[in-house]
Amino acid sequence: MVDLAGHRLDGYAAATVNRRLVAVSGMFAFRAMRDPALRSPVPKGREAQRFVPGEKIGLLAHLARKTRPRSALRVREPRRLPRPLATSRAARLLASLRTWRDRAIAG
Repeated sequence: MVDLAGHRLDGYAAATVNRRLVAVSGMFAFRAMRDPALRSPVPKGREAQRFVPGEKIGLLAHLARKTRPRSALRVREPRRLPRPLATSRAARLLASLRTWRDRAIAG
């Protein structure tokens, strides 16, 4: 459940919910190898749309990965930006680099 501001009400992070869904569907997929009559309780969703321009055409189009449907229960995870490094810590990091190679890599 999500409130009007988009915050989850159950207290679990989106990554936790998605990881548990994958674990449950994986267990049922493994079990289905031995008992094909067993159905997974995790519903199948619509196909994931990952189209890269030029991916479906060309000489190697038959080797493109097939997309699997995603569950409707899957929760969208926010994309997090990296935290900036404080100026003092960045200066300390650059001062700790001893070789020219390391300094060139760090910029």
